[in-house]
Amino acid sequence: MTKARPKLAVVSSHVIQHFAPVYRYIAQSGLIDLRVFYLAENGANTYRDAGFGVDFSWDVPLTDGYQYEFVEPGRVLDRFEFSSMDSKFIRSKVASFEPDYIWLHGYGMRANWRVLLRKLGSAKIIYWSDSNLTDSRSALRKFIKSKIVRFFLAKCDYFLSISNANTAYLQHYGVTPSQIVETTFPIDTQRFAEAQRSISKSDQAAQRKKLGVPPAANIILFAGKLVDYKRPADAIKALAEPHMEDLHLIIVGSGDLQQALVTLVQNLALTKRVHFCGFVNQSHLPLYFSIADLLVFPSEKEPYGAIAAETLSFGLPIVASDRIGALGSSIFAGQNGLVYPVGNVPAMAKAIRDVLKPENCKAFGDFSRSIADAHDHSVMARAIIRICSQP
Repeated sequence: MTKARPKLAVVSSHVIQHFAPVYRYIAQSGLIDLRVFYLAENGANTYRDAGFGVDFSWDVPLTDGYQYEFVEPGRVLDRFEFSSMDSKFIRSKVASFEPDYIWLHGYGMRANWRVLLRKLGSAKIIYWSDSNLTDSRSALRKFIKSKIVRFFLAKCDYFLSISNANTAYLQHYGVTPSQIVETTFPIDTQRFAEAQRSISKSDQAAQRKKLGVPPAANIILFAGKLVDYKRPADAIKALAEPHMEDLHLIIVGSGDLQQALVTLVQNLALTKRVHFCGFVNQSHLPLYFSIADLLVFPSEKEPYGAIAAETLSFGLPIVASDRIGALGSSIFAGQNGLVYPVGNVPAMAKAIRDVLKPENCKAFGDFSRSIADAHDHSVMARAIIRICSQP
């Protein structure tokens, strides 16, 4: 008799561009019977992202190639909060699938607690989050959080870790090394590689001209939501530092700070060297990555920072603050970039100048390319398959 395939149920807040390829890979391997239970329709339909401040729908396929369903009430959420990421039907829906394994994304969704607190038969729990120990909460809130997190994690069986910071977080809250499965943040590197190959020199020249960037000028890339914690203003202020006069900054993203940043650029007389590109969808990002010489990542908190992994295959060196979770996984100080103390704009500017020295820029870029494939979504998918295929 043929042994039945292990069943894996995934509980996810919504359709996420980085994880859909993981689910697709697992499903198409034929080794696992997978079904994803989505709590909201964000990502599958047009919605307003609170961070970007715009209505959009992803322009790459994210629900093809695997089984999924939207669990009632299955609506588009304005904000992702503990109480809204829930369905009173989630436990019965997952139970009807009769899974051997249940993959939960973090502890910050009420639906995950519903599943966790009434474990379904002998199903094993796989846990993933991109959390690290960078935390600005008060001592009291940290104490309360510690109790909650330890309780939740103690009921899980396997843990995916995507970075050194992620592993430290898990072990801090009582997870043993034998429970941790090392992997990397999932990126659809094949899609990015194919897009990169399709971009011609004339495409790049046309994009530079459209933005108003001279052909020989170095381009610094900031990509992300224009919100306070990502500190996009630091990238602008860095251009006003000494010896930065020949550099241009392209800001790919949108958000609440847009007008304030435009005003800052005007006040610093940088209107000819700072270029606001607005929200850019997935299929168009590679063109912006391809014309950049360096990625800046000034965030004051960042559990991981997917953009660091996304730009690796384009050979971009990275200048990052010391609060980025991707340090030691996608960003290696002295190998593919430099790290500076968060908020220290002069130090950031110096790091940019140092990275852009020809000998550093090429070496750092080559290193970024060399580690790109290690972040392919198939790495995490294979880790999940190994977990679910154990005797």
